[in-house]
Amino acid sequence: MVDEKKVMISVIIPVYNSEKYLHKCIDSVLAQSYTNFELILVNDGSTDGSGKICDEYAEKDERVRVFHKDNGGVSSARNIGLKNSSGDYIIHADSDDLMLSGALESLYYEAKQSNSDIVIGNYIIRYGSKDNFVNLNLTEFITSYDFLYGMLMGKYHGALWNKLIKKTCYQNYLFDERVNYMEDTLMLSQIFLHNPSLAFINNKVYVYIQRDDSITNKPSLESIQSIEKVILRLENILKQDRLFDVPIEKMKLRHKTKLLFDFPYKKLHVTRFAELNSGILKRKYLPLRYRIILWFEFNNIVIVSRLYNQIKSIRNQVKSIGKN
Repeated sequence: MVDEKKVMISVIIPVYNSEKYLHKCIDSVLAQSYTNFELILVNDGSTDGSGKICDEYAEKDERVRVFHKDNGGVSSARNIGLKNSSGDYIIHADSDDLMLSGALESLYYEAKQSNSDIVIGNYIIRYGSKDNFVNLNLTEFITSYDFLYGMLMGKYHGALWNKLIKKTCYQNYLFDERVNYMEDTLMLSQIFLHNPSLAFINNKVYVYIQRDDSITNKPSLESIQSIEKVILRLENILKQDRLFDVPIEKMKLRHKTKLLFDFPYKKLHVTRFAELNSGILKRKYLPLRYRIILWFEFNNIVIVSRLYNQIKSIRNQVKSIGKN
């Protein structure tokens, strides 16, 4: 570990009503083997005990800095963190996840050794008691354009929590405060378009914990609208480069498919990005079964999707019984 006087890394964590998980998250950051960092906790108007927990950590550890603000969403909280950061490098974390103990050391070491603008690590997706190790397996040279293309195609995760990014990459950029879901993907896309140098490490750096009550698993109308804003923003940003026509179309189709199987918002799938409704069977970026189900839906034959959902529900119940 390199011992420097200047803070080299700023870890930014937006906090909102996460008192149930916050202790473990903060402890995982403060337990890092690399210690020359600041932890910026941005309490986004929490109504539970999250703000008090943040203050308690700030009193015990001088590396912890806390900012309290009225609720404005995750993007506004990230912006407060960025504006008040002191480190040469930035990494974000979510308040209900975990950072693995050697994450900052391995990411920072690679950044200095390779003189890279962005260093990306592997991670774990945890759902309940099951861990799924995600190995990016990127040992060969890859450009930021290559990674952006893969990210928008769904090959790479568009999160910030496994990426150590030089602060200068954020120059002239702030998170769009009208967007509170996929704000990380939008920010990364803008950064990658400026062709930063990338490096990858084989170390696991983060545990991304999926929960039944998360936005990912229980989307709201606000999160659905946020996704659509991001897709449209990306389409506008990338419209000059025909290379990205395919991933933008695939993002739209994935969104329509997700709406199809989300009961409260099921009817929205017909009207959202309606230009893709015609010729759906030819959209090869989706699995054939989804194309067929969507074709029936677009032709007002809803029985097929209902049957599919019922079969899927029965299969999940059988799996659940098997585990017990």
